[in-house]
Parts: sequence; structure tokens; C-alpha cells
Amino acid sequence: MHEAPSETQLIEVDALGERLSALRLCEGDALAGMRRSLEEQGQLSALVLFSLTGELEIIDGFKRVRAARALGWPTLAAHVVSVGTIDAKLRLRELHEGRGLTELEEGWLVRSLYREDHLTQSAIARLLSRHKTWVLRRLMLVESLEPSV
Repeated sequence: MHEAPSETQLIEVDALGERLSALRLCEGDALAGMRRSLEEQGQLSALVLFSLTGELEIIDGFKRVRAARALGWPTLAAHVVSVGTIDAKLRLRELHEGRGLTELEEGWLVRSLYREDHLTQSAIARLLSRHKTWVLRRLMLVESLEPSV
């Protein structure tokens, strides 16, 4: 899944899609912190995007984009990677390996790969380097939640 980094380019913020945002938590405090950071220091790291049916979608940088929109910034620096939807979801997880996704976010990722991309639980386990019982537990976690959560 690793590839040579793409060239950094300025991308119009209003043109970015957020289809994968359903796989991430975005708390108000974290968003406020990102807004302060952008105001005080500017953009410190480029967004990571992929193209889906001709539209640019965010893999990494949801808080930066939302904060930039709130500040009225027209563009942000970004890398566009050539991956499909499944690999974009796996890249999202990979980009957060250091901090890690929460159990809930892992569950949303598993459910998305299972329900939307129609992968088997065994295939998901292989892709995520996990045991298939881990996949089942994450799936059960999110599917047992009240839909309003």
C-alpha cells in the first residue's frame, strides 16, 4: 500500500468531499484546537486525498478542512494518492497507526468494509492484520449501537 509521495499541491477547500468522515470522530474541542493551530501556525501538514469518480475525497485532514472552512481559507496544501475506496480506507487506518483509531472508529471501518465494500470478515482480518474474531467483535460493537449514536 505504500507508494511514492505525490507532489504537494494547493486544493480548493470547497471542492473536497468528506465521504470517509463517517469513519472518524470529530469532537468540538479537537476542532477548536485545530482552528487555533491554523490561525497561529498555519497549515503544518498536507491533507491526503484520493479521487473518487472525478471528485477529490479526504483520507486524512478532516479537522484541518473543517477549521479552514470556518476561517474562510480558500485552499489547503494536499497530496493526492492514486488508490481506490478500499485502499483509501486502509490508508486512513495506516495514517493513524501512531495514535491509533478508537475502538469505535475501528468498528466503523470494519462495518464499512463489510457492508459497503462487501468484503468477507476473513478478508477484512487479512487486510487489517487481525484475527477474524477481532473483526467480528468490532462489527458487533458498532452494529449493536443505537442508530442515533
